[in-house]
Amino acid sequence: MPIQTELAHEFPKEFIKKTPSGQHGKADYVPWTTIVQVIIDKTGPFDWRNVQIVYSPGGTQITVSGELTTYRENGRAVTTAGVNASETSGNKTLSPAAAESDALKRAAAKQGIGLHLWTGDDPYFLHGSLVKKDAEAEKSLPSRPVPIGPDPTVTTP
Repeated sequence: MPIQTELAHEFPKEFIKKTPSGQHGKADYVPWTTIVQVIIDKTGPFDWRNVQIVYSPGGTQITVSGELTTYRENGRAVTTAGVNASETSGNKTLSPAAAESDALKRAAAKQGIGLHLWTGDDPYFLHGSLVKKDAEAEKSLPSRPVPIGPDPTVTTP
């Protein structure tokens, strides 16, 4: 299965958590540690770079933007950006780590990892679509291996 199809696969239900009430409603999420494990498992080592960290005047909000770079089998680098803001509210303190981990999750979603968690009530079709394309591509391959080099059945005098 091509890497892009693997990355777009939905997480099993046992990995999905619910946020506590009051924090973005009761949304589904996967901890950032699970996202990182998927990245390492599917693409190997990766790079994360905090591009910018901005504190709001008054210190009630922090915004983190970063870039996630993963590597494909052919060595090609794929970089996507993610941004997230963390705010203080009630007894919740400002968390740069929470803003960074959510920025990482947003960047990962742009590569297909955990994207289904962000679709809300909209249908998630990416993985199914990629599986169909993979099957069509497989059908178009020759049914027997194509020889490389001179044809061994042809003899020259």
